[in-house]
Amino acid sequence: MIIEESKAVGAQVWVAREGKAYAAPAPGGNVGSANKPDANDASWVTIGRIEQWDSSMKTDEMQDVYDSSTGLLNLADSIPTKQAMMLKFTTNVVTGLAIGLFFRTQNELTAASGQFNPLTGVSPRAWLKMQNYDHNGVLVLSADFWVRLVLSGGIKGGNGELVKPEFTAHVLKNTLNTMMLGQ
Repeated sequence: MIIEESKAVGAQVWVAREGKAYAAPAPGGNVGSANKPDANDASWVTIGRIEQWDSSMKTDEMQDVYDSSTGLLNLADSIPTKQAMMLKFTTNVVTGLAIGLFFRTQNELTAASGQFNPLTGVSPRAWLKMQNYDHNGVLVLSADFWVRLVLSGGIKGGNGELVKPEFTAHVLKNTLNTMMLGQ
């Protein structure tokens, strides 16, 4: 049951990039559209501390259907023919994930990466795990989505400001996408 009350809601997000090895569920394998790691598998990495998040649904195109039974063409229905969901997250920490997404590296960057080659990859597909908690620390919404992940806000700094990477996740159609209210 959904209880209607005012809430301040934050988000925590982890991603597991396509092609990355995972151990659970057994027998393990590589992350892909049909291969989603278990929630506690080591293949998940955090995108960082999230200051702001936004989810949006967009219907790109509607097709009007007309009925001419009265001699006039009257609108009988309007059918959506395209739709998309996007999630945006602004963090206040720079991670290897953010740097790799910005510079379009082929491989995931970690603390041990050292030198890397920019513009050798494309924005990756990944599983995204999101958990939204209210101001009392109660889980109010959780989701797993197959996404195309991009760093949409660039990496900006200076004037004593914190670097705040902005991630955009374009949700891709997948039968394993799931959401759940509460715990």
